[in-house]
Amino acid sequence: PPPPMAFYLHYRVSTVGQLLDETLEDLVANEQLTESQKDVVLLQFDKAIATALSSWVKNRASLKGQLDHYRNCDNVWTFFTENSVLKLEGTGAGAPEEYCKKIKIIACDGRHQGGGAGAAAAMGVAGAAGGAAAEGGGKTRGRK
Repeated sequence: PPPPMAFYLHYRVSTVGQLLDETLEDLVANEQLTESQKDVVLLQFDKAIATALSSWVKNRASLKGQLDHYRNCDNVWTFFTENSVLKLEGTGAGAPEEYCKKIKIIACDGRHQGGGAGAAAAMGVAGAAGGAAAEGGGKTRGRK
């Protein structure tokens, strides 16, 4: 049999991922689920959220700002920008632009261990999380 597919776990820190984990913890505490059942549900969540975002999300985002720093660990890139302008494309004429003092972008190679084709990214804007693809611009300075 083929080896089990692995998916990135970073969507677990999204609002829906945290709420799912809290709910599962309550079910385990009330002895309605076992720890192994909880783990199965979380693995299914990882797979489902990655699949849904890669197939359903068609909008793109463009980002112009200053790259404060970045890092790469196990082919997961994390970018930290400052004084950025975020524009959602594909939302119709006159797409809104949002000024963001700080943005954290997590970008993963979607071909990694069954995560799908292309690149998957999660973007945190002042603590919020969501799926997007991003382009950077403006002055950059990088440190690993």
